[in-house]
Amino acid sequence: MTTSQHTARVGFIGLGDQGAPMARAIGDSVFELHVWARRPQSLETLAGIPHTVHDSPARLAAAVDILALCLRDDRDIWEVLGTPGVEGALRPGRIVVNHGTGDPEENREIAEHLAGKKVAYLDAPVSGGGAGARARTLTTMAGGDRPVFATFSRTVVYMGPSGSGQSPSSSTTP
Repeated sequence: MTTSQHTARVGFIGLGDQGAPMARAIGDSVFELHVWARRPQSLETLAGIPHTVHDSPARLAAAVDILALCLRDDRDIWEVLGTPGVEGALRPGRIVVNHGTGDPEENREIAEHLAGKKVAYLDAPVSGGGAGARARTLTTMAGGDRPVFATFSRTVVYMGPSGSGQSPSSSTTP
């Protein structure tokens, strides 16, 4: 693990029942937490946790090394990526992580789309629900491993390339 991984700036969008405790865990860690929320009242869940609020997804994307999304479905990911300025803000070498559950093929398409911009994409759905997120005992099934997952997961399982995290039946052992 490099020093830059220890001090990575992590952006988070999706402060719902599972996402808010995940963001809190990131903010409690060595990572610098940045957030954007469609509904300002969602930010109340981060009271007492060090974080920086951005006024748009594009400004959030420009400020972070890792952009974590805990959204309802794959359409929401495309919507965030299609927000004016977001893709331009995702510089080469950045990482976008999908913590939601979605379609494996759609996640491969998102990965291919971002790869053209030299941005890595990991599909890394979590299992354990809101209770597991609050207890920081989630299981993350990742199409790649990043140390930030350990802030809210008891277990991180490498499942293969992008799209594999959405297909537990295609798992491989590390």
